[in-house]
Amino acid sequence: MAKWSPPNKKYGDKELDQLAKEFDEYLDQPDSLWFKTFWISKNIDYDQAVEFSERHPPLMEVFKKARHWQTSRLLERGLKKELSEGLVKLVLYNTAGWSDRRQLSGDAQNPLAMLITDIDGTSKNLVSD
Repeated sequence: MAKWSPPNKKYGDKELDQLAKEFDEYLDQPDSLWFKTFWISKNIDYDQAVEFSERHPPLMEVFKKARHWQTSRLLERGLKKELSEGLVKLVLYNTAGWSDRRQLSGDAQNPLAMLITDIDGTSKNLVSD
């Protein structure tokens, strides 16, 4: 198995520009789905790649694109039933900030009452009002 890139290896602007270009080209391939695969193929630890992007704006821009592409491609493939719905949900919950939100009213007598907050901050119970 290939070794990860050592943390002390020097990556200057020239090397990071090249990585950004290659990463962008990887994202443009129709079969690219999971962008961490690119970093694995380069033997660069993903956490180190994130650190590179934090100090190199062109690479950060490609990371932003990658996050959007990954979410979009996962969702599209899930909708087309090319990927398991459960797998797509799990990945998007853990990587794209998705969540199921259910909020109870806080009313002990009627905990399932639905509330709406008016602009002035008052609440109205949609069930009994």
